[in-house]
Amino acid sequence: MKKDEIFAMICKQLTNNYTKSSYARGWILLSLCVGCFPPSERFINYLRAFIRSGPPGYAPYCEGRLNRTFQNGARSQPPSWLELMATKNKDPINLEITLMDGTVQKVEVDSATTSEEIVIQIASTLSLKDIFGFSLFIALFDKVMSIGSENDHVMDAISQCEQYAKEQGQHERNCPWRLFLRKEIFVPWHDPAEDSVATNLIYHQVLRGIKAGEYRCNVEGDVASLIATQYYVENGPQININILHTRIGEYMPTYLVKQSQNNLNEWETKIINAFSNLLCVKQRLPNTKAKEFIVKYAKSSWPILFSKFFEAIQISGPDLPKKNMIIAVNGAGIFMIDDQEQILLELTFADISFVTYERTAQFVKFIFNTVNKEEYVFHTLDAQNLSSLIQHILDGLRKRSIYCVATQDYKHPTNAMSFLSFKKGRPYYFKTRFKWRKINDYYLGLWRKF
Repeated sequence: MKKDEIFAMICKQLTNNYTKSSYARGWILLSLCVGCFPPSERFINYLRAFIRSGPPGYAPYCEGRLNRTFQNGARSQPPSWLELMATKNKDPINLEITLMDGTVQKVEVDSATTSEEIVIQIASTLSLKDIFGFSLFIALFDKVMSIGSENDHVMDAISQCEQYAKEQGQHERNCPWRLFLRKEIFVPWHDPAEDSVATNLIYHQVLRGIKAGEYRCNVEGDVASLIATQYYVENGPQININILHTRIGEYMPTYLVKQSQNNLNEWETKIINAFSNLLCVKQRLPNTKAKEFIVKYAKSSWPILFSKFFEAIQISGPDLPKKNMIIAVNGAGIFMIDDQEQILLELTFADISFVTYERTAQFVKFIFNTVNKEEYVFHTLDAQNLSSLIQHILDGLRKRSIYCVATQDYKHPTNAMSFLSFKKGRPYYFKTRFKWRKINDYYLGLWRKF
């Protein structure tokens, strides 16, 4: 194997090498390589024995990196400049992760660290209970990329940023990448009251997004209500016109300030009127409840903006206008979107009956069936993650469900009111578990619990 050949060549160059500078560079190179990809099972014992016979300064460091690579899998990008500097001195790598409330968390990582490990570490530090949907993002210049919250290697993303900066004429050491923790996706049953820490982070993310124009309201009244709610959280249940007048520029979306040509008197009136109608003002609710209102609004109003996106190519199933598309999964369902951001197909989770993925020698296929007996098949490199995400949501919905979906039309021959009749694909509500159990085996064959 090519990887084994690389390790063998490095080991050969280090054997009986009495040139100190060359010997040191060889161990640095070996450390970088074992931090990016593991040897084969046939070669691992030989490589481990060679490492253990190495100098005391590098042997345990190098073996530790090898163990971590076996644990988290091979990387897809070459080592970054940051890793090279850390490896030369055998130092840990410290990253700063910016949270949406403006605070910064410092985490210690290595070449094999995944986004999931960092999210879990930050969640533990913050006592964040509801970690689903929180993901790492990396920003460089005007570009932002999701690293996710699964098994993607964080140093791969940093390496890509350094490569891009170098293409733009900058040195890797000056690459201005930044890491953020953001809410990327909601589950349909998300309840902001269950985790105040998560709700606070999402609340600040939504406010930042509204200010920057990332999240836009279709109705001006909604903008006024959201700003009024923010004022309530920061200043209490009594509105002070002088404070609002002074700070309205901080609250208002930048694009609306430009449209109003900095004359915001009309918006002040709208915000004051919206403030008096807020439920939290009328009932003197705590700040946490006001934040929950904003999180609920964001979840219901911007499902596409709180989605995980997967590039895919349709290879079979009912024809869609285009074969190349983005599959967006969010709390509202599954959306097929083209490169012009037009929605080609929208499915709710109640429409999905089965989801899986298949890995072949050439492709990885994502497959799902609908309750209408339609099968869609896509090529996507993220088929496993996509399938796992949708299955997680389906399992969660079924666990919490009091509905059934009819898989075919049925009308009882006698047409009596005491017998069930239903239409295919329609959800039907069962008030108690007792009624669910009372359905006989014949009816169970015509229903799917959801």
